[in-house]
Amino acid sequence: ISDTTRVLINGVVYDIRDVAKDGSALTLIECKDSCPIKKRIQNGMKVTHTALTTLDSNKIYLDEIQEVGKFMLIDVWGLWCKGCLNQLPRLEELYIENSDVLQVVSLNWGDKPSTVYSFLEKNPSRWSDQLFANKEFLKEYMVDSYPNYILVGKDGVIIKLGTNLTEVKEIISE
Repeated sequence: ISDTTRVLINGVVYDIRDVAKDGSALTLIECKDSCPIKKRIQNGMKVTHTALTTLDSNKIYLDEIQEVGKFMLIDVWGLWCKGCLNQLPRLEELYIENSDVLQVVSLNWGDKPSTVYSFLEKNPSRWSDQLFANKEFLKEYMVDSYPNYILVGKDGVIIKLGTNLTEVKEIISE
């Protein structure tokens, strides 16, 4: 457990200092200083001003890249993830069928830029948004499985965290 794990109980912020091995008890210390609790991203919230990195190492912000009038599907993937690579043809098909209303933003996690660049040269993507995720993004958006899809509405509001391609197709077809 880290030194910055915090909970809010009845309007009071506490640092969690220890957890019993069997999980039956916590040691809490009231936070006396400025101790903000960052609200976790949830469905219904706007995408955040989170910095991401482009293939050419430039910084870009998630809340500034959505194309007007389109849903944005964030695809968190890695070359080390067989499920991610197996889903690429389905993702490509979904994009081709819906490119008039769907923007795909692929966020690689865990691979070197040169490796991703080589992969994309051999396997060109139909969409241009190829970026790199960072630990802040993964934590903020609670990415804990791969591939991981996040669907954002045309208004920039998150429709579904941790969705799948079948759900995405149903939602954007409505």
